[in-house]
Amino acid sequence: MNLYVYYAVQPGQEVPCRAAIQAIQDRLGQPASLLRRQEDSATWMEVYENVGPEFAARLEAEAQRAGFEAYLAPQSRRHVECFVPCV
Repeated sequence: MNLYVYYAVQPGQEVPCRAAIQAIQDRLGQPASLLRRQEDSATWMEVYENVGPEFAARLEAEAQRAGFEAYLAPQSRRHVECFVPCV
């Protein structure tokens, strides 16, 4: 399963947000790609590939532990999407 997490970063919070993402990835032992929307640099996406079904809950717990909401733009939240291969 691949997990896609996207959200809008609050202006001025890019550096601490990136550090929080790296810390979360380090604690989980799961690297991810970090992308931003081409036409909107405030919209970021984390891509976790080949993770198990329990990973989404672990990721959410780590984001809460890190106080990740402090880095999000007003009215934004973390959106999590899970995709699996077509059979």
